[in-house]
Amino acid sequence: LLIKQHMKGLAQASYEWQHMNGSAQASYE
Repeated sequence: LLIKQHMKGLAQASYEWQHMNGSAQASYE
């Protein structure tokens, strides 16, 4: 259970990071 929650948190953090990255790239262009 802990591992599943950890993986879920990692996936969410990665998703948010990619979203931030995409927004920064869009505003840069």
